Amino acid sequence: MISNRIYLPIETTKRELLSRMSFAITGAMKGWEPIFGSKSDFLTKIKYLKSGHYLGKSLQPGNYKNYKYIKSFGNIISIFDEEGLFSFDEQFSNRRVGEKNFELIENYFLWGEENKKELLIRFKSIENKLILAGNQRIELLKKPLINFFLDEGVKIKQKMGNFILVTTKFPKANFIKRHDLQDFVEHQIQKGWLYNDHLIDCAKNALEHEQQNLSRLIEYLIEFSEQNEEETIVVRPHPNEDYSTYENAFKKLKNIKIIKDHDNTNNWIAACKFLIHFNCTTGLEALLLNKRGFNFMPFKNEKVEYKLLKDVSEVIRTKHELININKNFENKIPNYQEKLKKLEQYIYNIGDINFSNVVFDHLKRQTNFGNNLDKFTGPFFTNLLKLRLTVKKLFRDKNVSNFEKKSLQKLKPFNKNEIFGIYQNLLKKFDISDSKLEFKEILPRMYLIKQK
Repeated sequence: MISNRIYLPIETTKRELLSRMSFAITGAMKGWEPIFGSKSDFLTKIKYLKSGHYLGKSLQPGNYKNYKYIKSFGNIISIFDEEGLFSFDEQFSNRRVGEKNFELIENYFLWGEENKKELLIRFKSIENKLILAGNQRIELLKKPLINFFLDEGVKIKQKMGNFILVTTKFPKANFIKRHDLQDFVEHQIQKGWLYNDHLIDCAKNALEHEQQNLSRLIEYLIEFSEQNEEETIVVRPHPNEDYSTYENAFKKLKNIKIIKDHDNTNNWIAACKFLIHFNCTTGLEALLLNKRGFNFMPFKNEKVEYKLLKDVSEVIRTKHELININKNFENKIPNYQEKLKKLEQYIYNIGDINFSNVVFDHLKRQTNFGNNLDKFTGPFFTNLLKLRLTVKKLFRDKNVSNFEKKSLQKLKPFNKNEIFGIYQNLLKKFDISDSKLEFKEILPRMYLIKQK
């Protein structure tokens, strides 16, 4: 049996929502029926939906149980390797992949050649499942979709004026503590991810690198803010971090604004004067948006620094360098074409290759599905589930746990009107008439796009 249904779970709104929605629209125009929603909603509602292609985002060892459950309903599982682009050590990167998961999947869509080489060092027997594809997030940074960010950037700049953007990424040093998570290294050991001395040393080095650079970044921003009161600094923390660290550090500084929204960071990069980041994907996105990005790493340890990000950003080792750059700022990115050229070995779809075309070409080769009918997706059952969600919300404990706090930082509860507004905006960027496609909430907080 052939299925044209595709399931697109989302775990982090600001990183994944636009890429999944644009992928869904592209698929719908080709005759597929994509549904997107939160990962947690898929886990509770997949039993009501007909079999299709479930496209997960990682092969972490802990995902085996969920993937086995999803597969039990006749679904075929493929993976977008969202976190496979950057690596400072092959063993440390491959620890995130649970070998047993390969039994359950058909396709593992990779960023590029370097991603594949690294996986094959440990997983030689699964080469037939490794597919070079790139990532949909790169398609967002090509025409016509890049205009989404450029237009949103104009709106932000009208509201905020000129500003320097700081994107933080210190999840090892600045996470939200829980009763079972007090120390990054110890927690990784307990999970079984650090199973030899080399991995433990990597983790300790990475943690120290974050701790030292986090403290120096905060110190620098306070000093810069006090000396340049006319400059606005926007800090957007990583969703896996403890936001209160920055709120407490900068609460007395009027020209430092901490933004905790769920909008795509590219909107803010498009609007900013320049970007300061730490070992972060935003450095790559800044390059593709033609914005200067500065990788601020005053504490140096090349064992845990991503080579690719040092290639595409301007590495800054002292606060004085950044101060001088701001005083004598020029928009032009040094060695811009050389930087773009270096991306070719890392990102398969950096040029003319289209990520979605590669994925759809492989998905259509799978035909062994189970159930071919949706169940309980009519208005009565959908409204009943919505009522249940409303009642649960009313009686939910007002004291949000730290685990829930982190989840809410990563994933904004989907609002149909807001999602539909983004959908219509994407249709305009694609130059697709809304008369060609149907947008439907098939189950609460789960959205289907298909041809009319």
